[in-house]
This record gives sequence, structure tokens and C-alpha cells, in this order.
Amino acid sequence: MPVALRSNLLQRKEFDAFPLDRPLERNWADGNRMATSVSCACGSARLRFHSPAPAFTGECCCEDCRQACEWAETMGCKAKVSHSDPTLLAYYQNDMCVEAGRERLRAFRLREGGESVRIVATCCYSPMCTDHPAYLKRVVLTFPQLSVVSPPPATPPDMLMVKQEWPTSFTPLASTGRDPFKGRAFNTHSDALFLATFVFRVLSRGRTGGLGSTVQGLVESLGGVHTLGLPKGQGLVGPTKGQTLTPPPPAGAGLTPIRVAGVAVLALGVILRARALKTR
Repeated sequence: MPVALRSNLLQRKEFDAFPLDRPLERNWADGNRMATSVSCACGSARLRFHSPAPAFTGECCCEDCRQACEWAETMGCKAKVSHSDPTLLAYYQNDMCVEAGRERLRAFRLREGGESVRIVATCCYSPMCTDHPAYLKRVVLTFPQLSVVSPPPATPPDMLMVKQEWPTSFTPLASTGRDPFKGRAFNTHSDALFLATFVFRVLSRGRTGGLGSTVQGLVESLGGVHTLGLPKGQGLVGPTKGQTLTPPPPAGAGLTPIRVAGVAVLALGVILRARALKTR
């Protein structure tokens, strides 16, 4: 990439979440260090990840993370969904195994056409981990506030994601110090630009062998994915139960010419990164 273009991209707010000029391997797994365990609330089911720390973390305002957590709450999960704090997410390398309670694990998706596949411990309905096509089989999503992650993520969230889907009836993000987000924020991005930056970040992760299994293998071993049929964006608990919570998109929220150009640049970066990985 030309130096002048690289400099211009780094100065733009849209690319704060995508630090092109510095390595992203600071949290990646070291085979000589402790791995990470994810247990359900009652301790009957436990996963193990080869990574000793998450590759990156974030807080997500999206309607699907919120609804998945609310559904778990309706089924008996003891952790409650917050109307003031977005959902905390931690992404680990897709190198894992089941240490206990495989018979208690089930795979779900929220609705027909839903892309996220969510592994839940049915003994106490703790969300254990999630897969999504955008993760490119390289990372796995976990929910540190809804299951027992040990060791817990030691650093503050790297990013605030999908701010536009935070319900207007919830505590405003500005009143909790999250708007504007201080750091590598995704909070002003169009969906396409967010996806492009996120995919490049996922592709920036290295690979380290260790436990030899993946979340895709786990889903297959569980005998398929159960569809819940939940209405998109609908609240499931508390005073917002039955309400459609996702705000309508603001005027001008679509792709601008600058964002289209940004997506094109990032897509080129994704292609080049994928090709480089194939040659390793």
C-alpha cells in the first residue's frame, strides 16, 4: 500500500479500529502458557481454549447478542441482561476441546436465516461460545459476563460495536462514558465497513496448534443446530418484553462514497491476507 494512502487511512476516524501500522499479536497464544477455560454457571459443562488470553475483546450493542442473552435468561440463566452496559465479548483462537459435560451442550440459532450458531449449556442455560461466518473459522466468541471464563480477560474492551442498534429506551451510551468511545471504536461504521474491518482483524490472527478441535467440529458432534424462531430485534424480558427494540437507521446511515472506498481498500487487504495465509 502506498505510504501516502496508508497515512490518510490512519488519520480517518473510520479506520481507528484497524491499526494498519502496528502488530496485533500481543494477546495471541503461547504454547508454554496456561490455556483458558469456559464453564457454565453450575459447573457441569466446561470448554478449554488453547489461547491463554483473548485475541481481542469488545462490547456489542447488536440486537442479536442482546436477544440471545435475554433468551438464555428466560430459560434460567442466572446472569441478567443489562440495560446500561453493552454485552461484553471475548474472541479466542478456534482451537478448543470439551473437558466436561458434552451431553449438556446444544447448538442454537435465533431464527431461520440467522448466521450465528450458539453453543449453550442446557443444565443452566449459560451461553458457552458462538460461531459466525465472519469469524472465518479462526476465532470463537465467548460471553465472559454470562459464563465463567478463567482467567477472565485482563484488558479493557478494544472496541464498541454496532452502536446504532443500542435501544433508545436503554441508558444512553453517553451517560456511561461510551459515546464517543475512546479507542479503536467501530461505533460509527456502516455495516459493510464494520464487517470489512472485523474480517481483516480476524485474518490478522496467527494459528497455533494445541488442542486439535474446533467449534465447527463441536457443532457437528452435537447433531445439528436447533432454530428458536425468535422475532428479530424483539425484547424477551422485563418491561421491554414484546417490544421491537432496535432503533430505525438514522438518515444518511448508508454507504457514502468515502465508506465505499474504505470497504474496497479493506477488501483488497482481506484478499491479500488470505492469499498470504494459503502460502504458509
